[in-house]
Amino acid sequence: AFAQDQPPEVRVKPVEFKNTEIRRIVTGSLRAYRRSDVASQEPGLIVKADRREGQTVKKGDVLAVLDARRLKIEIEQAEYDIQIKLAVIEQRKAELATYQEELNRRTKSQGLAPGAVSEEAVRRAKMVLAVAKSVQKAAESDYELARAHFDLLKVRLDDTVIHAPFDGNIVRKLAETGEWVNPGSPIITLISSGAIEAVFDVSENFSIQRLQSLKTITVNSKERNIQVESEDISVIPDVDPRSRRYILIALLKSKEHFLVSGLSVTATIP
Repeated sequence: AFAQDQPPEVRVKPVEFKNTEIRRIVTGSLRAYRRSDVASQEPGLIVKADRREGQTVKKGDVLAVLDARRLKIEIEQAEYDIQIKLAVIEQRKAELATYQEELNRRTKSQGLAPGAVSEEAVRRAKMVLAVAKSVQKAAESDYELARAHFDLLKVRLDDTVIHAPFDGNIVRKLAETGEWVNPGSPIITLISSGAIEAVFDVSENFSIQRLQSLKTITVNSKERNIQVESEDISVIPDVDPRSRRYILIALLKSKEHFLVSGLSVTATIP
């Protein structure tokens, strides 16, 4: 082109300035969104515990049943006690009405014929009426206490049937039929089904502010050849003084892939 005195063809493009990010791979693992050691709230003998590891349960499904015969007897006794308290209240109401009538009679007689009824008699009638009112209030309080005791026994009876607190899978069975359990004794370890969390240990060199502003993150599982995108990202701004790392959590809601707790995963983050 120079030899022929023709200008050479030159292609040009305007210079553009862009912000670039250094992205690195971090490693983490999957964990259940919910994990619970489902425990007994009542002491008692387990009479039914036929759930097994690996089973899927729905929220409200029965996991175990305790012997409730003693509680049922106590509930019957509490019902009788309530009936007695009600009868006492009716008796106190009748007495109160009688004392009120007596006071009204004496007061009226005193007004119609001064001196027919002494001031002392009227004062005594008022005192008896005041005592009767107090006795009636005490009877009503006894009734409310009996009702509260009855309601408590009903709650305790309901607690002898242990239900699944959420949809999930049984990963460990900790008690069998015929065993005695105390309040707080775990019966079954349950992990939630559906959504699962990817948990990453992130070096303190990463910017928390930048990670908190992320809209999405892609979680990879090489073993399963799976990629799942998450838009629910949270960063725990608390650096472990020993490892110098903090936690990043991505919630995975995809139902298309079978992801299990404990699986190793990676993500590329800025």
